[in-house]
Amino acid sequence: MPSLEREAYRLRSLIDDADAIIVGIGSGMSSAAGFNHYNRAGMARAGMTDWQQAFGFKSLFDGFYHLYPSLEQRWAYYARYIDFMLRELASQPYLDLRSLIGHKDYFILSTNVDTQVEKTFPDERTCNYQGSFAHLQCKQPCCDELFDASPYVERMLAGMAGFEVLSEDIPRCPHCGWQLVPWVRDDTFLQGAAWRESLGRYE
Repeated sequence: MPSLEREAYRLRSLIDDADAIIVGIGSGMSSAAGFNHYNRAGMARAGMTDWQQAFGFKSLFDGFYHLYPSLEQRWAYYARYIDFMLRELASQPYLDLRSLIGHKDYFILSTNVDTQVEKTFPDERTCNYQGSFAHLQCKQPCCDELFDASPYVERMLAGMAGFEVLSEDIPRCPHCGWQLVPWVRDDTFLQGAAWRESLGRYE
């Protein structure tokens, strides 16, 4: 029996014998699903080759971290990128994992932000430690609140022309009027009630 197959049988045996399972999910899981946020192939899958050609981006994350000259241009990229992640169904590696551990007492600790974990596993069994593109937060932040990204993205896409969204469509916090930003880890990341609750579930 090949060594890889032996390891697979051994892993299945360990799963079957375990009283509880904690799974750590990182970028390799989504790469196995073909998302490729870190290389050129991901640009084509996300339908972002126009951005790749116009700006020379080498990956989806390259475009995400780019310093754009305007908010209108930055949010045009964000809107297209987030829309891609929101539209993608749960992918096979995630579904396979769920079929392997779904009958056990399990918990998922994930550093992925591409919404695949939320689409595959119930909230009570997950902690999205780095946040998720499915939500926006106030950039300050002025409040302990997460906002569903979908309606903001839909509005921006509807009014987008070329590589810019309309100024009036840039997401704004309903409480203070400052920018909303994707709820993914950076220097303004909101470690609020929702984040603390999910971390508490893991702990």
